[in-house]
Amino acid sequence: MAVAILWVLVGITCATMWGIGYSFLAPASAVLKPSTINIIFGFIMMCAGLLVNVAQDDVTNLFEMTKQPRLGLSVLLYICLFISASWLQLWGYKLIDGNTGPYNAICSCYPLVNLIVSYLFFGQRNVNWPYVVPGMLLIMAGVAVLALAPPVSSDAANPAGAPTNANAGGGEP
Repeated sequence: MAVAILWVLVGITCATMWGIGYSFLAPASAVLKPSTINIIFGFIMMCAGLLVNVAQDDVTNLFEMTKQPRLGLSVLLYICLFISASWLQLWGYKLIDGNTGPYNAICSCYPLVNLIVSYLFFGQRNVNWPYVVPGMLLIMAGVAVLALAPPVSSDAANPAGAPTNANAGGGEP
């Protein structure tokens, strides 16, 4: 029974970690360019991925794409879309003056898009609706609550004194 619901705990842990990560990302993106943050992120991901492959003694798995061209295309599309979305997300932080909560909530709706695309294009019909519907309602409720929240002054939202979007400078979107 405990293993059967482990995915729920993993999902909650991921959501918590992403939420905390977004909290740290907002002040950093007020100072750093999106490309700088993505370079650091990509370098760490590459090193961690190589370390995991070596630790699992599965370095040959890195070359599996050469045997299956469609697999390589799928991975390439994933990487291009992920990098583009990450860059856009970081750029979006530069457009916000004040509360980043609604923006984070909107960006966090990607599982809904994943569900729809997986259903329409890949025929994944094994959707567990008793979990999906309440999850979608919670996401929409969270977006609505954050969108309707009163604006926060820039002093209250930035107690550490990091530069705000208005004075961060930089010319990159």
